[in-house]
Amino acid sequence: MVDILKEKVVKADGDCQMVVREMSDDSTQEIMMSLLKDIITTKIIQSDGSYMILNSDNLKIEEHTADGFVRKFNPESGKIKEEITPEKIVTTFHDNGNIASIKNILTGDVDEYYDDKKTALIRREDYEVYFDRKGNKNYEYKDGRLVVNPHWYSFYRLGIRTLDYENHWQENCSLDPKKKTLVCLGGDQTRKAADANGNIKGFLPVLGLSKAQQDEMQLVGCYRPFNMILQGIFAARRIDDETRRKMLKSDYRREILQKFMPFMAKFVDGKYERLRNEELFENFGNIMIEAHCAGANDLMHFTKVFGEIMTKLGYSESTQKRAFRQIICITNNTQREMTDDLGFTCIHRYSITDGQFDPEYSPQFSRAYPAFLQDNKIFEERKGNRAAFIEVKPEEMIMAFDKILLNGTRKEEHDEGFWTTEKSDLTPVGKYQLHLMTNLGQFWYNNHGLVPG
Repeated sequence: MVDILKEKVVKADGDCQMVVREMSDDSTQEIMMSLLKDIITTKIIQSDGSYMILNSDNLKIEEHTADGFVRKFNPESGKIKEEITPEKIVTTFHDNGNIASIKNILTGDVDEYYDDKKTALIRREDYEVYFDRKGNKNYEYKDGRLVVNPHWYSFYRLGIRTLDYENHWQENCSLDPKKKTLVCLGGDQTRKAADANGNIKGFLPVLGLSKAQQDEMQLVGCYRPFNMILQGIFAARRIDDETRRKMLKSDYRREILQKFMPFMAKFVDGKYERLRNEELFENFGNIMIEAHCAGANDLMHFTKVFGEIMTKLGYSESTQKRAFRQIICITNNTQREMTDDLGFTCIHRYSITDGQFDPEYSPQFSRAYPAFLQDNKIFEERKGNRAAFIEVKPEEMIMAFDKILLNGTRKEEHDEGFWTTEKSDLTPVGKYQLHLMTNLGQFWYNNHGLVPG
């Protein structure tokens, strides 16, 4: 039996106090107690300098050995959670006792494992690879180059809204070029499939299409994932902006080709062949794009990928130009500059009340503020119950409106104005532009002729 030889209070601080006991077996106990004498922790120090710490239930939570090892325990199971060696090697453990990770604090080398002992991560100074449970590489950083498996993560995803799949969303698919296809490009807060689905449901009503018409359409959306692991790789490996741009471009190209290749080519005897020009025009005429805010930044990627593939397939420049004209594109309070040469038949909708387009309110966007609004004599003459219609290029027009929502804030005007269909919430100008969009939606859905080009 171990007896207490001596006891004293050596420290009292706030709501607790430390009691030190000298024991008959040459050990020392440092007991942290509350003022009500409830034990918080007990530290038992041996004569060789080693010690262990017990919790309030007298279960071991930590031990420090005489030869420099530190071990932390799960008090309920008694199993080791973490061990630190004198050489600063930190090993953590899964609940089943298998090693979870080994890290060298001095070199930064890390190995991580799944609970079935399979390797999850290998990290060295100039190399890093991350595997899924099946052994597939999620990403690999080697020789200064980062390669990411798009099935694990991509910067950009396109998918379709469908009731046939879980969460009403399908990504691994190609589109039918013979169906009317609405492409909804949401803003910078569109980070998951549910956001993309929400944008489709929000963007679609302004076109005034019936449920039967909507059911016959392909409803396409996009989202831009935000991945903390990958952001950490960018920071740790100092991946430069140019590399990120190349990865982003690769993602756009993959997603656009997977979905839209049938609009431009047919697959015959193991290779793609160009379509008849008339069929190409008809296919592109089935596409309408609605882009909100930062979503318009995606448009140039569509133009570049379409143009690249049509060139490889042998379409002439004049044929490509005419094909692009068949795509109707509507942008809403966008952040893109008006200098992009998209080639689509574009209608850019602006609400002057949208705060981010006021140079005084948000200077970073004033460079993209259309010249006709900076020198807005034409707009001043036409605003009120009508809109200012300004031709930017033969295939592009700006429709500028004074205020869309009857009682909306600047943020609501930006986020919701052009997607509001409840007429009681709209100004006369708002009702007018909604009428224009409804007419445009019906024209696009029912028209199977060609837009002149």
